[in-house]
Amino acid sequence: MNILAVDLGSNEIKVAISSFDGVNIEIIKIASVKSCGIKSGKITSIEDASDAVKQAIAKAKEKLSIKIDKFVISVSNAYTESFYGNSELMLEKGAQISINDITRALENAKSTANLPKDYTAIHVLPYKFRVNNNDTVDDPLGMCASKIQLEANVIAINIDDLNNIKRILELAQISNYELVSSIYVNCLYCLGKNDLENGVLIIDGGALVCDIGIYSKNSLVLSTAIPIGSMHVSKDVASLLNSNLDSADKIKTQITKYDKDAILEYTPDSTCVVERTSVEVVKKCIDMRIKESLDLIAAAVQKQIYKLFTDKQEESICTYSSVLFTGGYFKIYDISEMAYPIFGNKPIRTKIAKNKVFLDINSNDEDANKIFTNPEFTCILGLLMYANGLHTNYELALGDKIKIKHKAKDYNTIKPFANNIEKNVSENTEKKSNTADIATNKQELINEMRLEVVQKEHSDGGFFKTTWNKFIGFLEKFF
Repeated sequence: MNILAVDLGSNEIKVAISSFDGVNIEIIKIASVKSCGIKSGKITSIEDASDAVKQAIAKAKEKLSIKIDKFVISVSNAYTESFYGNSELMLEKGAQISINDITRALENAKSTANLPKDYTAIHVLPYKFRVNNNDTVDDPLGMCASKIQLEANVIAINIDDLNNIKRILELAQISNYELVSSIYVNCLYCLGKNDLENGVLIIDGGALVCDIGIYSKNSLVLSTAIPIGSMHVSKDVASLLNSNLDSADKIKTQITKYDKDAILEYTPDSTCVVERTSVEVVKKCIDMRIKESLDLIAAAVQKQIYKLFTDKQEESICTYSSVLFTGGYFKIYDISEMAYPIFGNKPIRTKIAKNKVFLDINSNDEDANKIFTNPEFTCILGLLMYANGLHTNYELALGDKIKIKHKAKDYNTIKPFANNIEKNVSENTEKKSNTADIATNKQELINEMRLEVVQKEHSDGGFFKTTWNKFIGFLEKFF
């Protein structure tokens, strides 16, 4: 499947094209253009924004002859709000929980979220399942139960804002697309198994907006945003030095290359006179803005927790064991020491590890694979994962579409393998004359099929598993 992802940023619009073989994602092309018509994560001009999107897509598809099967588009947290939803669904006694049951429970959770009339849900993300009296269930599918309960994070967007985004995509001639929360896909790319179990506060710092989320219990349980980003630091430096924004931005990004006691030479705006100032003065200016940003982020998190969970006594779901910073804002320099006391002396991470689902890029450019560890690209890479089904176990997406996590290749891919077993065994028999060797080869083939089927995703685990095990048992007796 070929996916085209679009990250709608305030400073840059990034586009990535990838292919997916059921196991790994291969990057085909990544391109970016200067953003227009978007400010602080929100649309300021539909025409300008659609033109920028078209330009970015054209740049990515240049010299490529490829069919795009699906588009996936990021939505900033500046547009969305989180709401608490819950559901309790009664089943026939002893019934096995099906995908339909989980879908109904998610729909009920959305209805209890009390969304404002002018809002609609783009994600219903369950983070806590309870089956009968067991509240430690990770995946309820196939379990026998008379009752299933769940709690969910319902991420909703204003309908007018949604229609504006749709209008941009329509003008850019994009169809068959999915809209996804940007902080959600950042979590998908950046977080590992330990993070999913222990909980992580993740902050994606952009040019004008910081998207914030808490990922816990294998799901995004909270999301919010504050309108502050790296451009505010650039403006502070420009004001300090009386320079233009571009010059200030370059000084900001290169500040770590200078010794602390060095003298910085620069040319103020609209003059040819070279001025001098100490690096320490500029660094202090940057520090003050970043410190303010971190304080605002910490306050925003506590405010959102209070808003969502105080009356429901579920604050514990929002506990996190570490804090991860991503996005271009936090590339200026390592902020770990500054952030540590602000976030309750929890471990601070600013380094991004490559997600193993991505294949290395074959390129003559030595820096090509640096995108996998560059915090500016975590959103676009997370979008590609989401579009290929590498997301939470279950989700109710925009339009009440149920989404189930992809765990391996589609079941259809093993049908030809199963149908050709006799042919494969026959070929192995011809190659080996010894009876013991033939039996070994046949058993290896069966084991390979077992390994394949363990990895397959299926919509009704009980029926599929039973039927397949019978089939394997028959083969073992036969051979």
